[in-house]
Amino acid sequence: MILFPFGMSVLCVHFVMERQTTFLKSNYDIESSDYELSLNPITIIFNVTMNDYVALVQTADQNRIAFYDTDYLQKANDHLASRDSFLILKINGKVTFTGNSKQHKRMETLPGFIKYEKGTDNIVYMDQGASMVTKKKDFYFSNGTQGQLFW
Repeated sequence: MILFPFGMSVLCVHFVMERQTTFLKSNYDIESSDYELSLNPITIIFNVTMNDYVALVQTADQNRIAFYDTDYLQKANDHLASRDSFLILKINGKVTFTGNSKQHKRMETLPGFIKYEKGTDNIVYMDQGASMVTKKKDFYFSNGTQGQLFW
């Protein structure tokens, strides 16, 4: 008698987790098939913008001049906004573009420029005061100017 309610509870939890995982995978282009995606909020936050991260890192490595184009920045930010994220660009330490000034003001100090490395080996910064996870890419423009992307 006690096994039936327990079994039904386990079955309900299983279906809810499957549905949530399927929803996250389909809406955010996440390629994961286990429950960690649904159970670990940091994993969700990190993975939601991973494809965007890779694309922006490739732009920083191969076509940095695009970051001077406000139309490109706005388009990238609009895409990130659909994933509850936004873009910040700093050039020589000054913020030159922010996709969400209200959220940007909530953030604590952003990390400074460290060094340029080609590829995705960069910082993921947790701002506990604002409850945000921020991905960062440092790079140099062709004229030697320091650039930083945050999202």
